[in-house]
Amino acid sequence: MALYAGGPVTKRPWDSSEWTAQDDTVRGGNSTSTLFIPPSGVCAAFSGSLDAKTLGGTGFASQRTTGECIWDLSEYQGIELFVKLEGCEDIPSISSDPPAIKTYSLNIRDLLPDTYIEKGTVRENSTLEYEATFTPSEGLSSDGERILLPFERFEATYRGRPQNGTELNLSNIRRFSLMARSFFGSQEGEFRLVLISISAVKVRPVPWAPTWMSSRGA
Repeated sequence: MALYAGGPVTKRPWDSSEWTAQDDTVRGGNSTSTLFIPPSGVCAAFSGSLDAKTLGGTGFASQRTTGECIWDLSEYQGIELFVKLEGCEDIPSISSDPPAIKTYSLNIRDLLPDTYIEKGTVRENSTLEYEATFTPSEGLSSDGERILLPFERFEATYRGRPQNGTELNLSNIRRFSLMARSFFGSQEGEFRLVLISISAVKVRPVPWAPTWMSSRGA
């Protein structure tokens, strides 16, 4: 099931009004992010700059979904990301230098955080979320790559730190976010990742076969 994907026939095409930045500037950091979606809506480019020093190695830059959507994904086994580094229609190319950031995370929440007003700005309290990290393949081809994240890979975190004893409620998914974070100082700098789609998928196990079958011809 396509959650976010380009094209006129998908249920939820890419729409810039459904995403907003949530960077470490809310805590005094200097990281920035954007999610550029061209008028065609066929893809989205997640890009920005990750600062790992200002907050002592805990920098992050992210784009999260907005609105009051509720997804019941209890019949699915994971999330599939279809990603590219370049080559999406209507998104300008960047320099030949590879992005400094190699590892990203997809975060899911099954509860929306409480909000409060600070100096006239609506802010959110920190809450529990479920995170799965992924690293696109080195030398990613122009055809892109499909990255499968089974739900059992999503680990509960609070402000980036692991939490035990909780389980993701798949019948009440409220928010997705794409994040580049410093992982306590292990990475920083420019990042860019082009997304074609985010989908919920039913993972089929690979059928077992005797090892001798692999040596036979068709």
